[in-house]
Amino acid sequence: MLFQSNIPGDILQRFALQCRTAVVRRYNAVSMGSELSKCSWVKLVRRIKLLLILLSSPLLLTGLAGCDWLIPPRPQIGTSNQAETNASTGSDSSEAASLNEASASAKEASASFEGRWQLWYLHRMGRQVVGMSKLSAEEVIDANTIASGDSLVRYEREDQLIVRDHSMQYLQETVTTSTESRDANVKSLQSTLMSGFTRYAASASRHGNRLAFRFQVSGAEPTTQDVAWADGMRGPFGVEQSLRRQMMQAGETRRLEGLNSSLGAVAMFELRCTGLASVAMFDGTYQTLTEIEATTFVDGKTADEQVLWVKDDGVIEKVLHPSIPLESFRVEAVEALKEFRQPIAPVLVSAKGTYFPVTDADEGKMDVGIRTKDLGQVGYVVSKVAGRDRDDESLVPAFANQATKNVLYGQQVVVAVEPKELTDFEFDQPQPTADDLAQTKLLEIEHPSLVKLVQSDWEEASNTLSGSLIELVRNSTSGLSLVPQGPMRSAATVLKSGSGGEIDQAVFAAALLRVNQIPARVVFGYAPADNQTAAKDYTLLKLTAWVVAYVDDQWYSVNPVSLRINPADHLAIRISSADTELPYQLRDVFSDIAELEVQIRGGR
Repeated sequence: MLFQSNIPGDILQRFALQCRTAVVRRYNAVSMGSELSKCSWVKLVRRIKLLLILLSSPLLLTGLAGCDWLIPPRPQIGTSNQAETNASTGSDSSEAASLNEASASAKEASASFEGRWQLWYLHRMGRQVVGMSKLSAEEVIDANTIASGDSLVRYEREDQLIVRDHSMQYLQETVTTSTESRDANVKSLQSTLMSGFTRYAASASRHGNRLAFRFQVSGAEPTTQDVAWADGMRGPFGVEQSLRRQMMQAGETRRLEGLNSSLGAVAMFELRCTGLASVAMFDGTYQTLTEIEATTFVDGKTADEQVLWVKDDGVIEKVLHPSIPLESFRVEAVEALKEFRQPIAPVLVSAKGTYFPVTDADEGKMDVGIRTKDLGQVGYVVSKVAGRDRDDESLVPAFANQATKNVLYGQQVVVAVEPKELTDFEFDQPQPTADDLAQTKLLEIEHPSLVKLVQSDWEEASNTLSGSLIELVRNSTSGLSLVPQGPMRSAATVLKSGSGGEIDQAVFAAALLRVNQIPARVVFGYAPADNQTAAKDYTLLKLTAWVVAYVDDQWYSVNPVSLRINPADHLAIRISSADTELPYQLRDVFSDIAELEVQIRGGR
């Protein structure tokens, strides 16, 4: 179903929180501390797996992840007395017979493919466009189908949605594909979701009366799940198929059985056609469309309600989810691309305070602007978000040029260009270990292309003087183009593509430093965003990455993009260690930034 959530009403808020946790929070912050165990992570994957495969309404996640504050609540569109009675008490025997007849006729009408189509939708909350979707259907014509004689149809949906959680904002992208027979029997499903920098992948294939799922999250070990499946059960495009193949008439009720967004369960999707209605569209005009109330039942109980407005040919023109102030409008492709053209955006966080160098002339002035390159030292305060557990003694690490001090409300942090001992502050410059020179899945120091690059370009580079460090990093990234950051890639893959995001370039630089026998680690943390659009007393920070390298018996922080050494305006959240792969650490960072509040106390 196009915008179907399939989530039971009594667990709606809890389920949305669990889904959001998979993206921005650690699931077991109380019981397991700062690291997720493999067992707990598998449990978490199982809680979100059907969301990732079907994600029938990623808009629901957007709304419940913090967008509801964008506009005041709107009155819900009411349902008929009969619909309310059905939701609470169920249908009587005569109505049940009518429903069965309608369902049977719908199945008969679904015997043939509805034809090739493509639709674009804009998703809006109040006056703000928060997302865009492209849906399409076409026959599969390839060597396999020609050889086998199968007649298959491929349905695909691409979603881009702005997700907000407290002070954090990022782009979520989802691609879902369903390959089906002409009579709408699902053969296979694929879905990928990128939320921030975290990637989720899922797939399913039909085997007799079972649908076998496979899920993988951020490089974790894959998990599997089987769901009972029978001919006539619908996939993620069931409602579109049904309406386009046989449009509903006023007073008609239709039921479709398909997958629910809770683990291993099926749901009944009930459509009630109430007749014609005058409907406001995206451009402010009004259209007369057929109104259909869509209700999802799980175990005989109402789980979700939506309102669809549909043309005579079965094309859905507008959708409203009454529980959140979200409207979705069908528009032309050019209008969708004009209104919502979002690349893979950086993860942004607003922090209270302003970076400013303190001089005799500037003392006491808070409006001198962000001149971060002039700063020699910056003070931060890091604390838990209100209402979260506060039993973590160390919220951010003391390492390299970053010193910390635990206080009642969190940590005080000082980041300095020239690190030095501070009274009562922890300051760590540990000796490197063999792990800081080791190969990992992403830091492929034995890859021939990386070894060759070091041998050809770094023959005269010195690894004993700190002054040579910038030159080493410059050599490692000089041939790379900076592009928006997507899912994390390995160093060899970045080199082959010739481009990478800020995290990719940090991975690449760390790998080449290790190839050159310089101990190096990847750091995830905050840096000032390029576009400061927040209020005057807030600064926008972006989640980014850099490296720390050990030369001259000291750890130095180096940004491979700006080529700044020991930047004081960079706040480290996590520093890579040998026992955890980088995708896992980035996942944990993504949860950290939803739990932590950062204040900037100034610089000098």
